[in-house]
Amino acid sequence: LTLALTHKETQPVRDSLAALFSPYRDSLEKVADPQAKDAWQKRLDTLDQLYKQNDKKELELEFAFIAAHPASPLDLDIMLHKLHRQVAMDRCETFERLYDHLNETLKESKKGKQLKEELAHFRNSRIGNPAPDFTLKEINGGALSLHAYKNKKYLFIDFWASWCMPCRDDFPFLKALYKKYRLRDFEIIGISTDSNADHWKRAVQKDGVGIWRQASTRLNTNSVI
Repeated sequence: LTLALTHKETQPVRDSLAALFSPYRDSLEKVADPQAKDAWQKRLDTLDQLYKQNDKKELELEFAFIAAHPASPLDLDIMLHKLHRQVAMDRCETFERLYDHLNETLKESKKGKQLKEELAHFRNSRIGNPAPDFTLKEINGGALSLHAYKNKKYLFIDFWASWCMPCRDDFPFLKALYKKYRLRDFEIIGISTDSNADHWKRAVQKDGVGIWRQASTRLNTNSVI
């Protein structure tokens, strides 16, 4: 109930934006006119920006909740859930400060120890540090792990989504790059943030990017990325 009150401002906004994403994306895929496509893409980009703004506001509200309730078991759930989300990528110090002030009983719990370990991974995943390993579900049902590429000289990790047309606009360039350098120890892997498997698979097929391995962060509950 307390957390629901914390999300009182942000949840209605999230629900409203989420309801628009699918029809906007469907409209974008159906239109052929370049100007109409551009207009729908701008609408999607605006939704994405509003989503990010709302995520930032929600994160600040959650930080305030944790600071005010250092003994609440909800603290661990919130931090574990938000730790690796994009909105939290530049907030490592805040997470660590909040963790340091948690009740000792929480820290010694199973989730508390998990959070401590996740914080260490989070700290090491900042720019300039070696990328943490991950294993994700591939589009064909297999498993894609970063450590399988440890001997590659060059690895390009492409984060994208079927609804992100600027991401997909880069595919012709990436395909040309892949064709030119793949025999020179260069590899690409695609990481989708789609929540709809059908949209993801159709985009891979339509854009011809199944020539390199494709995996998903959101369709795999065991993902640790």
